[in-house]
Amino acid sequence: MLNSASSKDILIRGNDAIDSLNKISALVEAVQFLSSTDEERELRSELLDVIQNVIRRTLGDSV
Repeated sequence: MLNSASSKDILIRGNDAIDSLNKISALVEAVQFLSSTDEERELRSELLDVIQNVIRRTLGDSV
């Protein structure tokens, strides 16, 4: 029973990681277009912070 619970946990964590990577990808795509004005550059910086936070949460304590 423990093995199936562990397998289920691994699957859930794997799905969460894939979801996080998809979010990171979407954010990176958005960041590429923010460079025309000071406001866009500020938003780009904020989005990069969000991306870093998503990566840290995905990787957990290993970062």
